[in-house]
Amino acid sequence: MISFAQFKLPHYLNGTLPLWAVLTAPYLSVLAQKRHWVIAQKTLLTLALVFSGVLVWAFGNGSHLGVWVALVGVVALPKLWRSPSGMIWRYTGVIFGGIYLLMHVFFYPKLLEYQSGISLAKAWHKDRVGKIDAPIYKLDDQYTWSMDFYTHQPLQKMDKQELESISAGWLYLDDDPSVLLKDSTRSWTLIKKSPHYRITRLNWSFIHPKTRDLQLSHRYLVWVSPDQ
Repeated sequence: MISFAQFKLPHYLNGTLPLWAVLTAPYLSVLAQKRHWVIAQKTLLTLALVFSGVLVWAFGNGSHLGVWVALVGVVALPKLWRSPSGMIWRYTGVIFGGIYLLMHVFFYPKLLEYQSGISLAKAWHKDRVGKIDAPIYKLDDQYTWSMDFYTHQPLQKMDKQELESISAGWLYLDDDPSVLLKDSTRSWTLIKKSPHYRITRLNWSFIHPKTRDLQLSHRYLVWVSPDQ
């Protein structure tokens, strides 16, 4: 059911974790007695720490969090590889618990900055104060799940030609309004421009800070004033 949901939030998986813990605990307790599995688990934990460091490097923007992750790695990895098999569960719990916290407190909030619907919805809530009650339009079939969710209403699709006939409203655009609306006779104001990326389809070019901008597009929120 989670896979078929059109709009996903990371905490949707939280409710499944106790179930997976119960289902896997007996089998994992048996594996813990096998030396090759313990080595594989230590390797996995090492890679998990390296992965955490990469995420902090990619999205930290000079944050001191990267220093702390590096210190944890320097201290934890030698202890991990020298630890007896019986200690593997403690290291697994601590390391993956830390990664889980890092993902929710640091990585997901950073990632959602590139889901334009969230920032544009915030701008819409602020901009609508004092204005007439009007719908939000879009000019094509682009997905707008996050915008629909955070504005508490589905965006209404219309053709570009219909723009001249609406009384007023907001436009959610995936192209520069100065180009898209240059032939329009309507008066409009750019409310906000927001970077956009399909965050459910991460790739290395997006994660790497130096190539991220090449992967970004933009979304625009425009106010079309009442026709005079």
